[in-house]
Amino acid sequence: MGFPNVGLGLIDPRDPETIVIRHLGGGFRRPLPYERRISITQGIMGAAARERRVQMVQTCGAIRVTSRRPSRRDIRAELAVPIIHGEEVLGVLNPRERITVQ
Repeated sequence: MGFPNVGLGLIDPRDPETIVIRHLGGGFRRPLPYERRISITQGIMGAAARERRVQMVQTCGAIRVTSRRPSRRDIRAELAVPIIHGEEVLGVLNPRERITVQ
């Protein structure tokens, strides 16, 4: 997709109010010792699932960092795309653009 960081969250079938993130790609890729659970009432991913439409935030953070390790502080733009089949929201694809560290 051309994005350096992508998260994939799936709706928990036993708890449709919760997004479960187990898959990360790009600069955020690392083994997760636990699954991250997010309420659909929180954040850009939650808004995409709740409203069933694409959410985009530009200039999330304008802070330049010197660390090569990605963090929330160095996200420049974020997109959340709901994955919908019929009437059911299955999950959210969450690509992020990172500020280039020089």
